[in-house]
Amino acid sequence: FRTSFLTFIKKRGVWLFILFFGEFFTQTALRHYDPVFDSIKGAAYYVPLLISAGGNSGSQSSTLVIRGMALGEIKMRDWRRILVRELAMGFVLGLGLAVVGFFRVLMYRDQHVDFATTVALTLVGIVMTGCTVGAMLPIILKRVGLDPATSSTPFIASLVDVLGIIIFVHFAKLVMSAVLAGHGVP
Repeated sequence: FRTSFLTFIKKRGVWLFILFFGEFFTQTALRHYDPVFDSIKGAAYYVPLLISAGGNSGSQSSTLVIRGMALGEIKMRDWRRILVRELAMGFVLGLGLAVVGFFRVLMYRDQHVDFATTVALTLVGIVMTGCTVGAMLPIILKRVGLDPATSSTPFIASLVDVLGIIIFVHFAKLVMSAVLAGHGVP
């Protein structure tokens, strides 16, 4: 409460504008992969679900690392241990979400097992990415002299959105290559 309203507007506003422009990359990725989304019935409906899983897992990891740094429980030299732990955490959490996501997709009669597999694999990849980015970004920001508490979580969400779309499309191309080839998508 000692900080003025205008100071908060300046500090938060800068990040909001940076992140707003960063989301242009999300929109660009979606446009770039339009042929894939057009070829797979219902694929676009799953994008918010998938990227939010990555953003949420990244936010959790970021919050825990920032808290650990603030309490002195995490030192900069601990980054390798944190990286390995968060990769494993992301894998296990991603598997749990993948099982639920797989069966959720199959609840719709017009969806195929291949698409359910694509969603499941994507969830594992996105949650692993979210956890890893979420844990490492506060450490990197602190290393370069920025306050991780004011910038980590929103930056993670923007970054994981773009990465999530890329992961989704690449798993779709891998698992559903026959469907995509039938629609002329390389």
